[in-house]
Amino acid sequence: MSYKIKSYTENAIRYLLLFTISGIIIYFFILENQEKEIVNHWFGTIQNTAVYGVALLRDLFNKYLW
Repeated sequence: MSYKIKSYTENAIRYLLLFTISGIIIYFFILENQEKEIVNHWFGTIQNTAVYGVALLRDLFNKYLW
């Protein structure tokens, strides 16, 4: 069982690195400036969503679990 968990973890890390490296190559070497603006806006939206999600979890924790 431990071998399978380790194997799944290694595969997940391998695919995450592959996805990250390919995304960096596409962003810096293939996309035009106008397309990069769209990607930057999308990343900004994701970042704002993550910040709001963390704030929501913090508030829920403070209100109900603390």
